Amino acid sequence: MTHSSSSCSQDVYAVILRVNRYFNAIDERNFEYCLDCFEKYFDADYTSMVGGEPMKALSREVNLKAWNGMLPGFDSTHHLIGNHDVTFIDVATCRVKAKVTATHCLKREQGEEELWITGGTYDLQMVRSPSDDQWRISSIKFTQAWHQGSSDLMQEASKVCAQRNQTIW
Repeated sequence: MTHSSSSCSQDVYAVILRVNRYFNAIDERNFEYCLDCFEKYFDADYTSMVGGEPMKALSREVNLKAWNGMLPGFDSTHHLIGNHDVTFIDVATCRVKAKVTATHCLKREQGEEELWITGGTYDLQMVRSPSDDQWRISSIKFTQAWHQGSSDLMQEASKVCAQRNQTIW
């Protein structure tokens, strides 16, 4: 790959900034920004955390529906991401590996907070869009290394979302 060190440094910065802003947007429930971080169709693999099979050619809209069906059910989430390792395949394609610790908080009726914390590695494939020069995720894989608390909180957060939707309609 022929890349000047200056433009390579700028690309590394742009990629890391995009990844960090994506995870911040999740915690802020800014799903519109999150969607813009992905290609129109992308692959997703969370099987180490939830089982099942990796998803191929997942649309942004289907992903948004999944996020809206669970994440707002948590009272708060916090994704701390770091140790970004960016490798460029060519000038428009890269791979990012980064460590993450994600904290999910759900308040109980009695006022107690229950936490589910998970940690591991994200492996992202990203492509630079020719239309606006933005880096977007074409593939995302989370490999869970550990967790503390009950992952059942994901299902409980989904139930909270479903109850909220029922009361709105």
